[in-house]
Amino acid sequence: MALDTHKIKSSDYEGKDIAALPTRPTISAAELQAAFDRLVKEVVVPKFNALIEELAGSLGADAVGKTISGMSGQSAGALLEELAAKKAPLESPGLTGTPTAPTPDTNANTAQLATTAFVQAVARELVLNTGAADMTKAVYDPQGKNTDVFAFAEEAARHSVLVVNLSTGDWVELADGNYMQTVTAADAEPTDYSYIVAPAPESHAAYGLAGIYMGNVESGKFTFYATTKPETAVLVNMMKIHTTGEEA
Repeated sequence: MALDTHKIKSSDYEGKDIAALPTRPTISAAELQAAFDRLVKEVVVPKFNALIEELAGSLGADAVGKTISGMSGQSAGALLEELAAKKAPLESPGLTGTPTAPTPDTNANTAQLATTAFVQAVARELVLNTGAADMTKAVYDPQGKNTDVFAFAEEAARHSVLVVNLSTGDWVELADGNYMQTVTAADAEPTDYSYIVAPAPESHAAYGLAGIYMGNVESGKFTFYATTKPETAVLVNMMKIHTTGEEA
């Protein structure tokens, strides 16, 4: 039912208002009082109560017409349903566009959201507090090998790749049941260099099954160990990295 059906029209109170009484009424005082109350009791109260009951009902919101720019609903109820359908769930919401949130203080340590402004502010503080803004600070070299970041980067970039062939027949069985093989290599240098060791792609399976690993590096030779004697030759790639003359 539309809300405008509850409007009080002249036909509703016709003959019920004070104007309907004769100019010189010949009625009792009680009848006169009843005449004064009749309009309110028989017209206003029923109309008002019917309006309240309709608004308070389950479809009351649908009876209130409302148009909001950007939304298709034409009633308060339709608009509420539209909002409910579009709202993000509390658990794992899938937000789109550019959602925003309050930016926490840089020393915050809570479960609140970190905005991009917060991340950038923390990064700026980290850079300034650690001295990373100074290109000569030793913070770029945590082990104190070089105080100039450019020289440190240049030294760190100096490396070469070596390929070592571990032949099948050169493994020597040790007393503990493991195997050892020493390979002669002119590039083997125990001082000022570190080595990153990994099997060549074609030897990956054999390397892993045999449990091969590199032991000590001596001048001119590398020593490798294996928990099981490999059944085939194994190629090993080694990256030789310069460590600026100090312990890596």
